[in-house]
Amino acid sequence: PFSNKSSFSIADWYWDSKDKSFADLQKLLALFKQPDFSIPDVLGTNWKAAFKALGANREDLPDHEAQWIHDDGWKTTPITIDVPFHRTTRNRGLETYTAGEFRHRSIVSVIKEKICNPKDAPAFHYHPYQATWKPFDDAPEVELYGELYTSRAFRDAHNEIQALPTTKENEGLERVAVALMFWSDGTQLTSFGGASLWPLYLFFGNESKHQRCQPSNHLGEQIAYFIKLSDTFDEYLQKRNKGKMPTDGLFTHCARELFQKQWGVMLDDELLEAMEHGLVLICPDGKPRCFYPRIFTYSADYPEK
Repeated sequence: PFSNKSSFSIADWYWDSKDKSFADLQKLLALFKQPDFSIPDVLGTNWKAAFKALGANREDLPDHEAQWIHDDGWKTTPITIDVPFHRTTRNRGLETYTAGEFRHRSIVSVIKEKICNPKDAPAFHYHPYQATWKPFDDAPEVELYGELYTSRAFRDAHNEIQALPTTKENEGLERVAVALMFWSDGTQLTSFGGASLWPLYLFFGNESKHQRCQPSNHLGEQIAYFIKLSDTFDEYLQKRNKGKMPTDGLFTHCARELFQKQWGVMLDDELLEAMEHGLVLICPDGKPRCFYPRIFTYSADYPEK
């Protein structure tokens, strides 16, 4: 039924796999029709090398090959902790230990991206309100609890920022509370072995929980990957404790210090400045508003304890 060999080859490629849809075929044909599409360019591409570079981090590639990568503000910060050693150990007192590299994003940059995104603006609540219900006309109103932006805590935060001193930057601007909701959970990457990640997610309470709970909406932002004390830390302690393992209390203390140090990086001066004086942004509707980040919830799993 095909008028030429080229059409037959495309049909053979299409029916050779169950994973391709007719829409995929139409996308391929649309590529062929683009005026800047070049068959020689496609044939001259090293696809294995290109796909390998596509999955690499910016720091894994030479500078001239990494210019196209935009890591959405991801940064790497070395984390150190002070380990206390008992007076009976070889070197008593505090000793600095480098725990590893902490991957994270700026919370303020994520807030800016959220508020200035036209796609997110319609579902982002600038003002809180009280949701009530009356079973019948003569009955007293019953306050409903469901969304964060209808809660008393949000209304209190909204009233609190209205009473803050005015600055030259935010004078006369509408003030909005940005409800930050953090969530973290250790994730096992494989069925066998110890490979794992400990991601930190950021959600915005200004958006409905019904929308946030749908993964397809992509409303949760990954903003950090916490690091844990590695096995080399055990060896480090043994060498400084005459070959003996220290008490569990020291491990608990160091794990807590490591976790707090990483949060100290996340709660940077830029965020603290925005929490105190506000962050002036031009919203998708063209109006400037002053936004005040406020941390409302943090859902933690066991490793934080």
